[in-house]
Amino acid sequence: MRYVTPLVSLFVLVATGPGRAQQLQLGLKAGLLASTAITRSVSTARVGGVAGGWLRYPGTKRVGLQVELGYEQRGVKTTQHEQLGWEGAIGSYTRQARTRLHYLSLPLLMRAQVGHFVGLIGPHVSYLLAARQRAQTQYVLQPTQAHPAFPYPATETSRDPDAFRRWELGYTAGLGYMLGACLALEVRYAAGVTAFYKPPTGVLARYEPLSPLAQARQRTWQAQLSYQLRALPPAR
Repeated sequence: MRYVTPLVSLFVLVATGPGRAQQLQLGLKAGLLASTAITRSVSTARVGGVAGGWLRYPGTKRVGLQVELGYEQRGVKTTQHEQLGWEGAIGSYTRQARTRLHYLSLPLLMRAQVGHFVGLIGPHVSYLLAARQRAQTQYVLQPTQAHPAFPYPATETSRDPDAFRRWELGYTAGLGYMLGACLALEVRYAAGVTAFYKPPTGVLARYEPLSPLAQARQRTWQAQLSYQLRALPPAR
Protein backbone atom coordinates (compact mmCIF):
# COMPACT_ATOMS: atom_id res chain seq x y z
CA MET A 1 0.00 0.00 0.00
CA ARG A 2 2.92 2.35 0.56
CA TYR A 3 3.55 2.35 -3.21
CA VAL A 4 0.00 3.27 -4.22
CA THR A 5 -0.46 6.45 -2.19
CA PRO A 6 2.45 8.47 -3.68
CA LEU A 7 1.43 7.58 -7.25
CA VAL A 8 -2.22 8.51 -6.81
CA SER A 9 -1.31 11.68 -4.88
CA LEU A 10 0.99 12.82 -7.69
CA PHE A 11 -1.71 12.35 -10.29
CA VAL A 12 -4.34 14.18 -8.23
CA LEU A 13 -1.91 17.06 -7.58
CA VAL A 14 -1.22 17.53 -11.27
CA ALA A 15 -4.86 17.12 -12.26
CA THR A 16 -6.03 19.79 -9.83
CA GLY A 17 -3.15 22.20 -10.44
CA PRO A 18 -3.17 25.57 -12.26
CA GLY A 19 -4.12 23.96 -15.58
CA ARG A 20 -7.23 22.25 -14.24
CA ALA A 21 -9.36 23.88 -16.94
CA GLN A 22 -8.09 21.13 -19.22
CA GLN A 23 -10.63 18.36 -19.73
CA LEU A 24 -9.90 14.95 -18.25
CA GLN A 25 -10.25 12.11 -20.73
CA LEU A 26 -11.69 8.71 -19.84
CA GLY A 27 -11.15 5.46 -21.71
CA LEU A 28 -10.98 1.66 -21.71
CA LYS A 29 -8.26 -0.79 -22.72
CA ALA A 30 -8.13 -4.52 -23.48
CA GLY A 31 -5.71 -6.94 -25.06
CA LEU A 32 -3.33 -9.86 -24.63
CA LEU A 33 0.00 -10.25 -22.88
CA ALA A 34 2.82 -12.78 -22.85
CA SER A 35 4.53 -13.00 -19.47
CA THR A 36 7.60 -14.78 -18.22
CA ALA A 37 10.19 -14.36 -15.48
CA ILE A 38 13.92 -13.81 -15.19
CA THR A 39 14.93 -17.04 -13.41
CA ARG A 40 17.90 -19.35 -12.97
CA SER A 41 16.07 -22.23 -14.70
CA VAL A 42 14.51 -22.77 -18.10
CA SER A 43 11.36 -20.64 -18.36
CA THR A 44 8.84 -20.02 -21.11
CA ALA A 45 6.06 -17.49 -21.51
CA ARG A 46 2.37 -17.86 -20.76
CA VAL A 47 -0.34 -15.95 -22.60
CA GLY A 48 -3.03 -14.10 -20.65
CA GLY A 49 -5.46 -11.23 -20.86
CA VAL A 50 -5.38 -7.60 -19.79
CA ALA A 51 -8.36 -5.26 -19.38
CA GLY A 52 -9.13 -2.05 -17.54
CA GLY A 53 -9.62 1.67 -17.79
CA TRP A 54 -7.61 4.86 -17.81
CA LEU A 55 -7.91 8.54 -16.90
CA ARG A 56 -5.82 11.04 -18.86
CA TYR A 57 -4.86 14.61 -18.03
CA PRO A 58 -3.64 16.41 -21.19
CA GLY A 59 -1.25 18.95 -19.70
CA THR A 60 -0.31 20.28 -23.14
CA LYS A 61 -1.27 19.49 -26.72
CA ARG A 62 1.38 16.75 -26.96
CA VAL A 63 2.26 15.72 -23.40
CA GLY A 64 0.05 14.54 -20.55
CA LEU A 65 -0.33 12.18 -17.61
CA GLN A 66 -2.29 8.94 -17.75
CA VAL A 67 -3.23 6.81 -14.74
CA GLU A 68 -4.63 3.33 -15.33
CA LEU A 69 -6.29 0.58 -13.33
CA GLY A 70 -6.47 -2.87 -14.86
CA TYR A 71 -6.55 -6.62 -14.43
CA GLU A 72 -3.57 -8.64 -15.72
CA GLN A 73 -3.39 -12.42 -16.07
CA ARG A 74 0.30 -13.29 -15.85
CA GLY A 75 2.23 -16.50 -15.41
CA VAL A 76 5.31 -18.52 -16.23
CA LYS A 77 6.28 -22.07 -17.11
CA THR A 78 9.49 -23.38 -15.52
CA THR A 79 11.55 -26.53 -15.99
CA GLN A 80 13.89 -27.50 -13.17
CA HIS A 81 16.60 -30.20 -13.44
CA GLU A 82 18.18 -31.30 -10.15
CA GLN A 83 20.18 -34.20 -8.74
CA LEU A 84 19.22 -36.39 -5.80
CA GLY A 85 21.87 -37.11 -3.20
CA TRP A 86 25.52 -36.17 -3.36
CA GLU A 87 26.39 -35.51 -7.02
CA GLY A 88 23.41 -37.57 -8.17
CA ALA A 89 24.20 -40.68 -6.15
CA ILE A 90 20.49 -41.39 -5.67
CA GLY A 91 19.31 -40.16 -9.07
CA SER A 92 17.80 -37.02 -10.55
CA TYR A 93 14.47 -35.39 -11.23
CA THR A 94 12.84 -32.97 -13.67
CA ARG A 95 10.07 -30.73 -12.38
CA GLN A 96 7.81 -28.80 -14.75
CA ALA A 97 5.59 -26.16 -13.17
CA ARG A 98 2.89 -23.91 -14.59
CA THR A 99 2.26 -20.79 -12.51
CA ARG A 100 -0.72 -18.48 -13.07
CA LEU A 101 -0.91 -15.14 -11.23
CA HIS A 102 -3.79 -12.65 -11.25
CA TYR A 103 -2.92 -9.00 -10.61
CA LEU A 104 -4.59 -5.63 -10.21
CA SER A 105 -2.15 -3.14 -11.72
CA LEU A 106 -1.91 0.66 -11.36
CA PRO A 107 0.48 2.35 -13.85
CA LEU A 108 1.18 6.11 -13.76
CA LEU A 109 2.44 7.04 -17.21
CA MET A 110 3.80 10.07 -18.98
CA ARG A 111 2.17 10.17 -22.43
CA ALA A 112 3.50 12.00 -25.48
CA GLN A 113 1.88 12.18 -28.91
CA VAL A 114 3.44 13.35 -32.17
CA GLY A 115 1.09 13.03 -35.11
CA HIS A 116 -0.41 9.54 -35.03
CA PHE A 117 2.38 8.11 -32.85
CA VAL A 118 2.17 7.79 -29.06
CA GLY A 119 4.87 7.09 -26.45
CA LEU A 120 4.22 5.97 -22.85
CA ILE A 121 6.59 5.49 -19.92
CA GLY A 122 6.32 5.42 -16.14
CA PRO A 123 6.19 3.31 -12.96
CA HIS A 124 3.52 0.82 -11.97
CA VAL A 125 2.49 -0.95 -8.78
CA SER A 126 0.62 -4.27 -8.83
CA TYR A 127 -1.30 -6.24 -6.20
CA LEU A 128 -1.66 -10.03 -6.34
CA LEU A 129 -5.31 -11.13 -6.25
CA ALA A 130 -4.96 -14.90 -6.69
CA ALA A 131 -2.41 -17.56 -7.63
CA ARG A 132 -2.37 -21.14 -8.87
CA GLN A 133 0.56 -23.48 -9.48
CA ARG A 134 0.46 -26.96 -11.00
CA ALA A 135 3.59 -29.11 -11.16
CA GLN A 136 4.63 -32.53 -12.40
CA THR A 137 7.88 -34.20 -11.29
CA GLN A 138 9.57 -37.12 -13.02
CA TYR A 139 12.22 -39.04 -11.06
CA VAL A 140 15.07 -41.11 -12.49
CA LEU A 141 16.57 -43.28 -9.74
CA GLN A 142 19.72 -45.33 -9.50
CA PRO A 143 19.01 -49.10 -9.44
CA THR A 144 20.16 -49.44 -5.82
CA GLN A 145 17.89 -46.64 -4.55
CA ALA A 146 14.37 -48.03 -4.40
CA HIS A 147 12.85 -45.82 -1.67
CA PRO A 148 14.63 -42.47 -1.37
CA ALA A 149 13.01 -39.40 0.15
CA PHE A 150 11.50 -37.40 -2.69
CA PRO A 151 11.60 -33.59 -2.41
CA TYR A 152 8.31 -33.22 -4.35
CA PRO A 153 5.22 -35.34 -4.99
CA ALA A 154 4.75 -36.61 -8.54
CA THR A 155 1.87 -34.18 -9.14
CA GLU A 156 0.74 -31.22 -7.06
CA THR A 157 -1.59 -28.24 -7.26
CA SER A 158 -1.43 -25.17 -5.04
CA ARG A 159 -3.76 -22.17 -4.84
CA ASP A 160 -1.96 -20.43 -1.99
CA PRO A 161 -1.24 -16.76 -2.83
CA ASP A 162 0.88 -16.47 0.32
CA ALA A 163 3.65 -18.30 -1.55
CA PHE A 164 4.13 -15.05 -3.51
CA ARG A 165 4.66 -11.43 -2.56
CA ARG A 166 1.44 -9.43 -2.64
CA TRP A 167 2.98 -6.19 -3.96
CA GLU A 168 5.14 -5.62 -7.01
CA LEU A 169 6.86 -2.39 -8.06
CA GLY A 170 7.96 -2.03 -11.67
CA TYR A 171 8.04 0.12 -14.79
CA THR A 172 6.13 0.25 -18.08
CA ALA A 173 7.13 1.58 -21.50
CA GLY A 174 5.22 1.45 -24.75
CA LEU A 175 4.57 2.74 -28.24
CA GLY A 176 1.22 3.28 -29.89
CA TYR A 177 -0.43 4.36 -33.12
CA MET A 178 -3.71 6.26 -33.36
CA LEU A 179 -6.10 4.34 -35.63
CA GLY A 180 -8.70 7.07 -35.31
CA ALA A 181 -9.70 10.00 -33.14
CA CYS A 182 -10.53 7.70 -30.19
CA LEU A 183 -8.92 4.32 -30.98
CA ALA A 184 -5.24 3.42 -30.55
CA LEU A 185 -3.17 0.26 -30.89
CA GLU A 186 -0.35 -0.05 -28.31
CA VAL A 187 2.57 -2.39 -27.72
CA ARG A 188 4.06 -2.33 -24.21
CA TYR A 189 6.88 -3.84 -22.21
CA ALA A 190 6.52 -4.02 -18.42
CA ALA A 191 8.96 -5.44 -15.89
CA GLY A 192 9.10 -5.74 -12.14
CA VAL A 193 12.02 -4.44 -10.13
CA THR A 194 10.99 -6.44 -7.06
CA ALA A 195 10.92 -10.25 -6.74
CA PHE A 196 7.44 -11.81 -6.84
CA TYR A 197 8.16 -15.16 -5.17
CA LYS A 198 8.24 -15.44 -1.38
CA PRO A 199 10.85 -18.02 -0.22
CA PRO A 200 9.76 -20.31 2.65
CA THR A 201 10.83 -19.35 6.14
CA GLY A 202 11.45 -21.30 9.32
CA VAL A 203 13.70 -24.13 10.39
CA LEU A 204 12.59 -26.50 7.61
CA ALA A 205 13.24 -23.94 4.86
CA ARG A 206 16.94 -24.81 4.75
CA TYR A 207 16.09 -28.40 3.82
CA GLU A 208 13.70 -27.55 1.00
CA PRO A 209 14.97 -27.48 -2.63
CA LEU A 210 15.64 -24.00 -3.93
CA SER A 211 12.72 -22.88 -6.09
CA PRO A 212 13.54 -21.76 -9.66
CA LEU A 213 11.45 -18.66 -8.92
CA ALA A 214 13.72 -17.54 -6.08
CA GLN A 215 14.69 -13.89 -6.71
CA ALA A 216 12.80 -13.99 -10.04
CA ARG A 217 11.27 -10.83 -11.47
CA GLN A 218 8.32 -10.72 -13.86
CA ARG A 219 8.26 -9.21 -17.33
CA THR A 220 5.46 -8.94 -19.89
CA TRP A 221 4.90 -7.95 -23.48
CA GLN A 222 1.46 -6.51 -24.10
CA ALA A 223 -0.60 -5.75 -27.22
CA GLN A 224 -3.77 -3.83 -26.48
CA LEU A 225 -6.41 -1.55 -27.91
CA SER A 226 -7.18 1.72 -26.13
CA TYR A 227 -10.48 3.52 -26.68
CA GLN A 228 -11.39 7.00 -25.44
CA LEU A 229 -14.99 7.16 -24.21
CA ARG A 230 -15.57 10.83 -23.57
CA ALA A 231 -14.10 13.95 -22.03
CA LEU A 232 -15.09 14.76 -18.46
CA PRO A 233 -16.24 18.32 -17.80
CA PRO A 234 -13.48 20.65 -16.54
CA ALA A 235 -13.32 21.48 -12.83
CA ARG A 236 -14.68 24.86 -11.84
